[in-house]
Amino acid sequence: MTKDKIQFSGLTATSLKSIAIIAMLIDHIALAFVESGTPLAAVMHFIGRSCAPIMCYFIAQGYFHTHSIKKYALRLFVFALISHIPFSLFSHRSRLLHPPTSMIFTLFCGLLAVWAWYKLKNPLLKALAIFVCIYASTFADWRIYAVLFVLCFGIFINNRNISLLVYVGLVIMKIINSTSLDNFNIYTFIPKLGMFVPVLFIYLYNGQLGIKKGSKIKWLFYIIYPLQFIVIYLIKLL
Repeated sequence: MTKDKIQFSGLTATSLKSIAIIAMLIDHIALAFVESGTPLAAVMHFIGRSCAPIMCYFIAQGYFHTHSIKKYALRLFVFALISHIPFSLFSHRSRLLHPPTSMIFTLFCGLLAVWAWYKLKNPLLKALAIFVCIYASTFADWRIYAVLFVLCFGIFINNRNISLLVYVGLVIMKIINSTSLDNFNIYTFIPKLGMFVPVLFIYLYNGQLGIKKGSKIKWLFYIIYPLQFIVIYLIKLL
């Protein structure tokens, strides 16, 4: 009598996005309720660093799979506007209408950068448009590097290994630029290493959606982002 083998067929888009959402919630809960620079905070932020790169990956994927790039960009921009005040409240900033704004705006900039790369034929105009997108992201969370992540995943869309290799190089650059040897703290350094974890998740992506086409579950990924900030803010008020 033979036993049936359990075959692992990879991770679907829904699975990866679910991982990103869970990582995001863990990261933001740690920011709100766990003392910074502690072992617990280090572990939670290490997990949390998986969220942004995974979402950057799917912004690049979305550019090639969406039925309307204009509607996709508009949807990101609208939810960036919706998320601004909740993000500001979460960040404890008194000037609610001023930057920085949430990462959804950075993802929006990343989408426009990929669009510029593929649609603009004039090299100077293309470079200028991408520069504007990168500069605009400096007014939002995960500035500059998130746009570069989206670009690397979008430019090397047909070669996952190269895109991940470029991504790793960008992560190393980000870690070097954000690490000070004078005030080095192992518990604030460890979370940065969490940006390498998405390499495994993206490598295991099987290209499948994981939900039925047309399912409304995709809207959960847009709704949860601003909603979590509001819930955390209200909990802290209580």
